[in-house]
Amino acid sequence: AWIPAKVVYSRDMSELGAAMEQLPADLFQAAEADTYFCGGFFLSWLQDNFVHGQPGILRSIGLMEALLKAADFVLLDSILSNEIRLMDCCFQWVHCLLARELPLELLVLLWEKYMAIGNSEAVLDFHSYVCAALMMQLRQKIVGQSVDVIIHLLKDPLEKRVRPPQGSRNKDVYDCAWLEGLISRASQLLRDYPASSLT
Repeated sequence: AWIPAKVVYSRDMSELGAAMEQLPADLFQAAEADTYFCGGFFLSWLQDNFVHGQPGILRSIGLMEALLKAADFVLLDSILSNEIRLMDCCFQWVHCLLARELPLELLVLLWEKYMAIGNSEAVLDFHSYVCAALMMQLRQKIVGQSVDVIIHLLKDPLEKRVRPPQGSRNKDVYDCAWLEGLISRASQLLRDYPASSLT
């Protein structure tokens, strides 16, 4: 271990910066190569999202819709009955893997979970389950609402773009426990409604 554990788990960035300055250059070069490999590997999974017809996105949205139909039809019907298609309001969720919706620290943790899965089809399927779990968390804010409210909420599900009142912060949305709960819910949905049973 090059950096003492007390420094790694410290919130003092200056301590961490000072410790990192002591590391040998070859260690950084190895980390750069590993980072490049992991990033390239991760992006290769998304290839079907960026080709003509975007079959990866169509498949993910279709799986998400089938899952919601099986797990929470009332929620799905509340959206579809307002003539809102999931493709129109959740395209960005699937296309960008929630990069625009989640704060960076939570996004990195979510993508780390995806990297642990290791199989592109399984990752994209699980991402559909995460998106469905996120939508199910928004259920009370969606059911019975008007088209405008639903679209606004699905375009900004964590209300990141809405300026919170002075001194308040939606802590139940922007913390690791919330993300773990979302992943846990998605995992439970995957066990209860495997992708093979929905298609």
